[in-house]
Amino acid sequence: MSVPFDYPTQDPVDVLNVAPADRPNFRLFAWSLGRYTTYPNVPADRVRLGRAFFLNTAKPLVITQEGATANTAVPFEISLAPGWNLVGVPFNFPLRWLDMKVRDGASVISVQEAIANQAIRNALWTYVSGQYVLATELQPWMGYWVRANRAVTLLIDPAGRSRSAITRSAEPVSTDGWLVQIVANAGSAVDASNYFGVASRAADGFDALFDVERPPLFDGQPMVQVAFEHPEWGAYAGQYAVDVRSRAVGQVWRFTVTTNIANSDVTLRFPNVARVPRGLNLYLVDEATGQRRALRTLAAYTFRSGDGTTTRAFRIEVANEQRTSLRISNVSVLSRGSSRTISFMLNGEAAVSVVVLRNGQPVRELLAQSTRAAGINTVTWDGRDRNGVSLPAGAYTVEIRATSIDGQTARSMVPVVLTR
Repeated sequence: MSVPFDYPTQDPVDVLNVAPADRPNFRLFAWSLGRYTTYPNVPADRVRLGRAFFLNTAKPLVITQEGATANTAVPFEISLAPGWNLVGVPFNFPLRWLDMKVRDGASVISVQEAIANQAIRNALWTYVSGQYVLATELQPWMGYWVRANRAVTLLIDPAGRSRSAITRSAEPVSTDGWLVQIVANAGSAVDASNYFGVASRAADGFDALFDVERPPLFDGQPMVQVAFEHPEWGAYAGQYAVDVRSRAVGQVWRFTVTTNIANSDVTLRFPNVARVPRGLNLYLVDEATGQRRALRTLAAYTFRSGDGTTTRAFRIEVANEQRTSLRISNVSVLSRGSSRTISFMLNGEAAVSVVVLRNGQPVRELLAQSTRAAGINTVTWDGRDRNGVSLPAGAYTVEIRATSIDGQTARSMVPVVLTR
């Protein structure tokens, strides 16, 4: 959070009207010299223009006294130290991030030029509903993380006023290739601002214009975090939320998923994987189990966290594979008593669904988007419905649907007669 008013001499508990009974447990956090500091230590001891905080409160707080305001005729200056900086919005209206300026030595340049010159890092982070999100606008009353590579001055220019009323999360970089989003969920915690992809101008090491580092974690809150870890990047080593590579064949992205929510399902999703060009197939590999799953047919991947904090390692493998039409062939039914074994052949790996129909209506689902390898596959039906009740004798139809890793589909129907 930040406040678009200045209170240079007043205590934050007075500014925020914290009730006397709640003051012993008042928790306000600021960032200084690479670490969090807590109230009443400097700089968490005053609410100042351009400064942002983390506030932990169980009750709504109301500011009733208006402080001094920033001059809206000139840019407001915020000194950025090398490393991460937690900054606030000094004006009571939204601003476009890319319209801000940076003073680097004697030169005043745009944010985009400052990123290209490696004065500051790419992207702007904020904290919304328990997760870090990438932002394109500076909203009043909110706080933002900005990472500087050297001491510079951020110029919050009121001329960059935005008409938007919300902070938008968008794809963090523009590429001429593709970006795939990773969304992680654990309990109520979400981490959705994670991307990997390729661009023709990207390198396989650190790229100032493409790669986005994660801001510092805020301890003590339920969290899940995806991170592309790059200890080999020297001065730019760290945990990244966005990792863009060259178009070289055989790229592999390694990332970790960490959560402090114990004994919980942790789920990964890749909602926009369909944007990857056909013929280019992506695989998720769980390095703890060795499971390898095709992303195009993977609705979600779930693992279980352990006691305390859990970190799981994964990698994404990319393969250029020859495109062939997906086919289901050699479908047959073998009767043994009241059970029926359905056999079919796939010419490639696919996610398969098998449903028993009567008069066109489903009565039993035998497979639901289950990954099956190329070759002969079988599934057995015991003659019962979804509730385990024996179905009457008569004619039924088994429908087989398959979806390949590059999105192709195939369908086959076979009649089945049930006798009693």
